[in-house]
Amino acid sequence: MNTKNKWIGKRTHFFTMLLLLFMVSNVIGQVKNKVPFSLRTSSLAPNPYTNKSIYNLRGDFTMIGNANLFDRRIWSSNPSSAAADNGRNGYMTFYKLPGELSSIKNSSSSNLVHPTGYELSCTKIVYVGLYWSGRGDNSNANVLGNGLDKSKVKLKLPGQSTYQNITANGIYKGAAAEDGIYTSYADITDKVLALGTNAWGSYSVADVATSEGDGDAVGYFGGWGMVIVYENPLMKWRDITVFDGYSYIESQDSKYKTGILDVSGFRAAQSGNINIKMGMMAGEGDNPIKGDSFEIKLRNTTDWELLKHSSNTSDNFFNSSVLISPNTRIPNYTNNYGTDIVMFDLGNTNNKFINNGQTSTSFRFGTSQDTYIIYNITFAVDAYVPDVEAENKVLTSNVTQNSNISPNQLLDFEIALRNKGSEAIKDGKLEINIPSTMHFVSANIDQSLDVKGTFTWSHPNSANPTITPGGKITWVFDKNLSAGSLTNILGKLNYRLRVSNDCVLLTSSVSNCMLNASLNGKVTGIGLTSGNTVNAPLVREYTQGLCSAAVFDDLKLNIVLGNDFLASCPALSPEGAKLFKVFCGSVTNAINRSDIVSYYPAGTKFYSQEPIVSGYETSLVVGDFPVNTTGQLFYAIVPGAQVGCYLKLKILLENITTQPTVNSIKVCLGESYNVNAQISTGGQQRGLILYYFDSLTSTTPLSSVPNPTQVGLYTYYVAEGVAGGSSSCFGSRVKFTIEISALPQVSTLQNKWEFCPNADATLQYSGSIGNGDTISWQYALDAQNLVWQDLLNTSFSNNVLVSLNNELRVSHANTSIDKVFIRVKIRNAANCIVYSNTMQLSIKQCNAISNPALPSTAGK
Repeated sequence: MNTKNKWIGKRTHFFTMLLLLFMVSNVIGQVKNKVPFSLRTSSLAPNPYTNKSIYNLRGDFTMIGNANLFDRRIWSSNPSSAAADNGRNGYMTFYKLPGELSSIKNSSSSNLVHPTGYELSCTKIVYVGLYWSGRGDNSNANVLGNGLDKSKVKLKLPGQSTYQNITANGIYKGAAAEDGIYTSYADITDKVLALGTNAWGSYSVADVATSEGDGDAVGYFGGWGMVIVYENPLMKWRDITVFDGYSYIESQDSKYKTGILDVSGFRAAQSGNINIKMGMMAGEGDNPIKGDSFEIKLRNTTDWELLKHSSNTSDNFFNSSVLISPNTRIPNYTNNYGTDIVMFDLGNTNNKFINNGQTSTSFRFGTSQDTYIIYNITFAVDAYVPDVEAENKVLTSNVTQNSNISPNQLLDFEIALRNKGSEAIKDGKLEINIPSTMHFVSANIDQSLDVKGTFTWSHPNSANPTITPGGKITWVFDKNLSAGSLTNILGKLNYRLRVSNDCVLLTSSVSNCMLNASLNGKVTGIGLTSGNTVNAPLVREYTQGLCSAAVFDDLKLNIVLGNDFLASCPALSPEGAKLFKVFCGSVTNAINRSDIVSYYPAGTKFYSQEPIVSGYETSLVVGDFPVNTTGQLFYAIVPGAQVGCYLKLKILLENITTQPTVNSIKVCLGESYNVNAQISTGGQQRGLILYYFDSLTSTTPLSSVPNPTQVGLYTYYVAEGVAGGSSSCFGSRVKFTIEISALPQVSTLQNKWEFCPNADATLQYSGSIGNGDTISWQYALDAQNLVWQDLLNTSFSNNVLVSLNNELRVSHANTSIDKVFIRVKIRNAANCIVYSNTMQLSIKQCNAISNPALPSTAGK
């Protein structure tokens, strides 16, 4: 609106007019940055763009929008009768889409059209911001007299038949000093992303807060706009920045007034022409009123150049244009009565505005007659992106993204290093972050390629990758990464990892989070010419088909635990925690720290509060672990674990009330034996084992099961329990004895006792007989199979007789006793038995006796 007319057009007394002019003389021609322009970020944008101030991507941005308030004569049979501006225009009327609900006061639509020449499935929207702006009165009240709320609109998404309410979380509601002009903002990224590829379609916005009819000299307006940032792997790299704020400018004395807007943070490409794309949203810039401008600073000078686009002139920049491409909207009028939504390319010939490597620029906006606000500037430049690609390829067969892997499985990888950018990289290195459930095994650098260097495995708390999972592989390049080749492989690193088979790591994590392994890393360095920092994540894979491009993302693998593995792991507590049982406890009711931490990777931190609790870090366990009889849960965070992933452990104090059974043992010297102690059923269920002691009060168990071998009576004790560190504990001790008795003495017999046929003979056992010892004689018949039997007088029909005085008598020797084996058996009072050597009876040939009346003495 012409602000000169705004003041002169009022019907007031002349002196009142002078007074008013005097009162505002100090504010004539103002630039009010009520909300300073700043980078807009989005917490709803997907990774890696969440809360990013610069959208650095292969892609672009676009804008859509429309006005909801027009001079109604523009859609009459005589559109030329419509006024060119909205000041003191009694014909300003809400526009409503065809077939609109009666409850809707105003509405319009605009189509989001997918860029031509690119595959729809390859395009991913990453940010959508909705703005609406208007004027319906001269105050900063939230609700107008017609009930419309400046902080609310209704939004209808593509393919949907109903509106949803949208509430603003910015930007500013102007008061009388800003003519009541307001601007509101809402982040609708999540709503649009949920549509997938159906997001490309018609958007309708209704009930923008504005008023109909004859306003004052400024006039009423109302409209909306959207900024959409999207990525497509086939597009060029761009740095896209979305700035918003609230800058109000007016000129009341026809003098040219200006404001400055600085833009920084982008990174222009290092070579070639820099293409610049601008997007802007503004309010209350009138179509017929000239004198407003928008300029960009020429680089390396103090000069400015006026800008314009295809729908305006350089001296009437803000002229109620909606310039989007393609401009498919309902309604679609050239004059949008105070709503400006424009996109245009800056003619950056010879990089006169922004040069290679430039990171900032400045804009100047001004007016000599009009009043308007600027609330959005979106800016895109061809970006400098060091295009280093390190493809992390899995060589293990049947292992790809989201594959299942097993404990202890070996995985082989190959990293191929390329530099597809236009600048060489110096001081380069590659780092691979190993998941906390994998162990480094080996690595080697391909010596046949240009880039070699050295590699190391490191871990902040360990030097042994065999026992410590996680850590980092670092490959330091021995030379610069030369630029310019899309396919040339500069270097290769092959490495091998082993999946952990640690039951604690794999079975006791919250929600089994440790079973989700993510592998990634980065290439870092410095641009040889620009000096800019390179920080490129690993390439997981290259997409195939129309959207073929590098995928910079984690390799995600799922560790699957088989039944055999689970059966080999100790049972968990009901809470799914690794269970540590402390039996009997100690004076301090604590378990030694070493007894716990030895089960976990080096550097693991333990907390008494669950890591989902705010401020849990203050519960760090730095010493021994407290214990009690109800059990206490602790939480362990392993180095390198994903955010929010932790292990559970429970320490439980238990007393041992069970005891084993055992029998005493009696054996003779040299006889083997086994202690037959049996653990109780309860002790077995609790995982207790047997311990032996040599006294009732001893606190140190014997190192092995008692097994004395010398004659004597030995006393021992056996108990159920656990041993080791502070958790040593034993139940009641059960006494048992081991008695080893001496053997009796036995004398040696002659090897052979010979007789003449029919002879009589006597053999007296000459050995001493101990007190309580008993002696008996035994015989055996077969030399090849000695089966011993007690010798009785009837054994050989009284031919061999045993007397009471341990004498052995042979009567009338005959062949029945020839080659019979004899031995002595002695048993003592302890029932210990010994045997003599074997003696053989033998019948020999003898000469006949001449006088048969005389008795034979052969065999004596």
